[in-house]
Amino acid sequence: MTNVQTISTESLITVLNALPAEPADVTIVSRTEPAMRKTDNPFIGKLFKVSTVSGEINWQYGHEVNRQRQREGGFDIVDGQPVVATVDEFKAHNRKWGQRIENSPFVEHKGQHYLELKVSESNGHEYRDENNELVTGETLEHAKTFFPKRNESSRQQVENKIVLRDYRLDRVTAITLHDSGMTFITGAKTQAVAS
Repeated sequence: MTNVQTISTESLITVLNALPAEPADVTIVSRTEPAMRKTDNPFIGKLFKVSTVSGEINWQYGHEVNRQRQREGGFDIVDGQPVVATVDEFKAHNRKWGQRIENSPFVEHKGQHYLELKVSESNGHEYRDENNELVTGETLEHAKTFFPKRNESSRQQVENKIVLRDYRLDRVTAITLHDSGMTFITGAKTQAVAS
């Protein structure tokens, strides 16, 4: 049975900072404004993506890319026999923005906390308008014409990419800490969560 508590974003920072500084499985629900071109865009400030994502916090990007490289290329087959392959070490670049807070799952940027998440699985998403009405059909297709094309990192040199996402903490509306079975819902506009 999952234990559900409604707390403030500030209290959520305290809870997550109190976790051991080791990888932990989580599922989050976020409500974010999708990246969009601004020119002639009637959806700015009026379209929101509500996503459910499972992943890991308190992890190290460079270490995970190296583990994935090892999994994918750790052996060569020579004359039908496995031979340990040389796998080039990946060196992560410094973040383009924000400062990683040591021994925590957070990045700080301009006074805001961001939750750094290694995405394992996207469990679904939907789009909502400023009145929380579902956006679908032609309206959604029109909105998507303003979405930028995604660029994938070519530096990892792996088939199964390690996906890093930063979620501004005040945009995380719920988080489940799987090890403890605790679910925290943030903010005043919450709905019941099935357990």
